Amino acid sequence: MGTLRWGRIAGVGTSLALVPCIVVGARPAAGASAAAGSCPTTSSAALSARSFPSSYCAMKLLAPVAAAGSGDIAVLLGSLGPSERAVDLDAPDLSQALTDAGLPYADFIVDDANGVGSEQVAQAQAAITNGAKVLIVDPVDSATAAAIGKDAAARGVKVIAYDTFAGSGASYYVGYGSEAVGKLLGDGLVGCVTSWKVRRPHVLELTDANGGTGAAELMKGVDAALQPLLASGRYTKSGDLTVPSGDTAAAAVARALHSHPGINAVLVTDDSLSTAVVADLKAAGVPARHVAVAGQGATTQSLVDILEGYQCMAAYEPVSAEAQAAAAVALYLRAGRPVPRGLINATTTGVGSSHAPSVLLTPEAVTARNIAATVAGGDVSADQLCSGSLAAICRKAGITP
Repeated sequence: MGTLRWGRIAGVGTSLALVPCIVVGARPAAGASAAAGSCPTTSSAALSARSFPSSYCAMKLLAPVAAAGSGDIAVLLGSLGPSERAVDLDAPDLSQALTDAGLPYADFIVDDANGVGSEQVAQAQAAITNGAKVLIVDPVDSATAAAIGKDAAARGVKVIAYDTFAGSGASYYVGYGSEAVGKLLGDGLVGCVTSWKVRRPHVLELTDANGGTGAAELMKGVDAALQPLLASGRYTKSGDLTVPSGDTAAAAVARALHSHPGINAVLVTDDSLSTAVVADLKAAGVPARHVAVAGQGATTQSLVDILEGYQCMAAYEPVSAEAQAAAAVALYLRAGRPVPRGLINATTTGVGSSHAPSVLLTPEAVTARNIAATVAGGDVSADQLCSGSLAAICRKAGITP
């Protein structure tokens, strides 16, 4: 059996709703991982940020809330260009969360603006005109978020900032706290240096110019982990590079590594960049477990690099949990009911004085030791990961396609 996913249809922008299709092997069945084996709560009123395993069991508890509401929920994704995550994870995960709660397909839509702010604003306006009471928005940028928030507020529509908090008009925020992700990433690099026995670490910090409004908070977390070691002289910072817009990751990484040949530890804030780091190391003939690489995202390729011993750690933010939490908040707002107090665990501050009650989820550190549990969680399938020469390595790591 496959899993219900949403296919693209042509139209204004990119709509990811209305056309269900079947994708075989895309996500494991409920209960595939230990975390998915049982539901953390038996009551929707008792939901918390830790209530959303990959089985989607908590969503079924929200059926009465879904039945009590009226109007549509519009999911507006703002991917910078064609995004594998938006198509392969966010859209289907949000769709599954809403439908598992009993919301009919006709009562929600998922759109992707492909990084065009004006397009996302137009999608929001159209959704509101067509009866949306709640918008789940991953904004293209802060200006787009402000425009959508202002229009929604004027028309009595609630906005949930999803994954990225740009402030200005969001009633709630659901995502992973950037500072916590950064701290996990920094601690992960320290653990890598120790476990791989990297001597006298010379660190390159490689950040993405498109890191968004959470970039500064993320680096605050990184600094909390690394600054004491840098200040003591145990670690040396050999480079701090931001990949500029229009520059390719591969070219920027190559320049950085070649201009600092002594680099033996690399912290990367996006796994598309860690992939470029590993590719350059392999091209230069650097052996596995020689340069400690810690990255953010846990993409399929970064998990391959972990299995092969070229990336030590990835900060993993399960999309399924984020999607379920956003859907839960949206369903309560659609029904005109208070969001359970236990679900809100923080207040997030964004641009200017903007702030929003938040559901901050907990990121996970993925290493070779626990990679099997990550695959069981569903964002990356064993079939995707374990093809060809990697089959034997996967079996050794406890991953079975």
